[in-house]
Amino acid sequence: MYQIAIQNATGDRLELTENKDYIVTASGLSPENANIVTATVANMPGAKYISSKKQKRNIVLMIYPQRDIETSRINLYKYISTGAWIRVFFRNGTRNVYIDGYVESFETDLFARTQVAQVSILCPVPAFIDAQEMTVVNSVSTPKFSFPFYTLIASNLVPGGAGLDAIRCELINMTDTTLILNSDKLEESTLG
Repeated sequence: MYQIAIQNATGDRLELTENKDYIVTASGLSPENANIVTATVANMPGAKYISSKKQKRNIVLMIYPQRDIETSRINLYKYISTGAWIRVFFRNGTRNVYIDGYVESFETDLFARTQVAQVSILCPVPAFIDAQEMTVVNSVSTPKFSFPFYTLIASNLVPGGAGLDAIRCELINMTDTTLILNSDKLEESTLG
């Protein structure tokens, strides 16, 4: 069994398969097509693969209003508007995913004996997204790092600039136990 629901830009959600007012079928849920770019190469049979790119996804919902057909069809207008953003939720025994798209068309024959609304949704990003938010931690790290620090210190400096001609610099080697840590403010720490 599967479930399909839609959500509009204002957050209003309509369950289509769990609703007695509608019967729905969908196409475009299977893997999307890809454009394969190849080039012919001299002295090589066939062609050489260059790249491939998945195309945008086109989902078509066929929605059959039930019971009070006029009210059910008009209720769809609240959720589905051409040119507007829409989110389609799909759930079956193994998947619980959604995809974002834009309503390309919303066609219905008002004079047909059995009314059906055909909704075409273009999804620029063709991949489905897991509806269960999941956080993956790739590594555990602390916000501080340490390294030995060497610097040149000028001596014989006098306030006002006197004695600048006799600047003497010394290389100060900080021991392995003296570290500079990169926390919110610069600290000097002695380990031991």
